[in-house]
Amino acid sequence: MEHVLITGGAGFIGSHLADRLIAEGHEVTILDTLDPLIHPDGKPPAYMNHKAFFIKGDVCDYDHLRTIIKDQSVIVHLASRVGIMPSLWNIKDYWDVNVGGTVNILDILANGEHCCKKFVLGSSWCVYGEGSYICPSCGVKDMVSRDEESIKKHHYQPACDKCGHDLEAIPTPEDRVTNPSSSYALTKHVQETMVKNFSREYSFPAAIARFFPVYGPRQSLTNQFAGIIPVIINRLKRKKTPILFEDGGQIRDFIWIHDAIEILMRMIYSSDDKCRVYNVGSGRQVSIMKLAGIIARVMSSKIQPSISHMYRRGDIRACYADTSRLQHDLGIFLPVSLELGIDEMLEWAQTAESCDSFEKMIDVYKNKKIIDLN
Repeated sequence: MEHVLITGGAGFIGSHLADRLIAEGHEVTILDTLDPLIHPDGKPPAYMNHKAFFIKGDVCDYDHLRTIIKDQSVIVHLASRVGIMPSLWNIKDYWDVNVGGTVNILDILANGEHCCKKFVLGSSWCVYGEGSYICPSCGVKDMVSRDEESIKKHHYQPACDKCGHDLEAIPTPEDRVTNPSSSYALTKHVQETMVKNFSREYSFPAAIARFFPVYGPRQSLTNQFAGIIPVIINRLKRKKTPILFEDGGQIRDFIWIHDAIEILMRMIYSSDDKCRVYNVGSGRQVSIMKLAGIIARVMSSKIQPSISHMYRRGDIRACYADTSRLQHDLGIFLPVSLELGIDEMLEWAQTAESCDSFEKMIDVYKNKKIIDLN
């Protein structure tokens, strides 16, 4: 039995991880600030496992954190400011929490009294920037960027820098050079670098989970920046048209929450004494347009999405996971299909608190000059 600390453990991923750890006989401590954006009433959510020991606190509070870490044998660090777009204007907050909180934990592990023997960091696919692509004439292309002049003409697909041909997205492996394009992604990149260095310098077992978009029960349906699946569900529930950015051709990799938790558990149990990075994704690509169609079909809705041609600065056109390393190191797993996952999420969403804040989100983007209306 391990004593596991989950920072951010009252949240979507953390609460499911706590359930799984407790079911397998471990003692779990949850540290969470109960951010009002996720927990509007400021109280621990009803779904939080009553067998977990809950502490309301902040990873930025060094002295408090030191007393908590002292008795933990495993730390899973999920506490984070999340979301690409809000990070473009909440710069200091993202750096203080994401980088500062990680600095505190690593400093305590280096200098404090503790019995910790494993550290797992929750990172993000956003560290890649644009994913990997291939040109039919020139081969694989990494470190791809998009031309703003082409975007203004509603041509959103990246082009080959040599022949000008449109590029096709291919799976992105963990060893690809990262190219963060937002404050959020940059803080995750810094977190990863710190953990890798710490693991190497102290021979400390660690693992990094690069989460691709995770969805499922307990995902916030009230946070306007929570992700595209809640946004579409909220629109269709109210018989409103889902509005898609660009042309709806953006490629993503969505992973069902329980698949993500299975991967996390395998990372925790792994006896590897080096710091390993894993893509926590399904390895399956889907366009946002196709995603909207799947959700509408599962909801028995005939409402078709609308193409807005709005472009969000810093947005990523395509990225999906290469899961080869995951399958090789941690064992074969078969991810739940998007259709089945959406069906189960919708069953939960019937009674969950929700709101449609799409227009409010667009107003924020306009005010912050994040969006091009074209």
